[in-house]
Amino acid sequence: MTKTNNIEKAYDFGASEFNRKMKRITQERLKRGLPVSLDIPNDATPEELEELKAFDAWTRDGQPVED
Repeated sequence: MTKTNNIEKAYDFGASEFNRKMKRITQERLKRGLPVSLDIPNDATPEELEELKAFDAWTRDGQPVED
């Protein structure tokens, strides 16, 4: 969850099989000490940047992936 202008926004990244797969890949790479990166479009809006930051935090939170 992120907080902007006193409004909390919740993202349900676990609803997508692609996102769950990305989280598994990220966690495996972190476990092995390998670098992890996230592509950010040059023309990303502030809202898109906020969502990408939240997604990155979600993939690195250390919690197991729910199937």
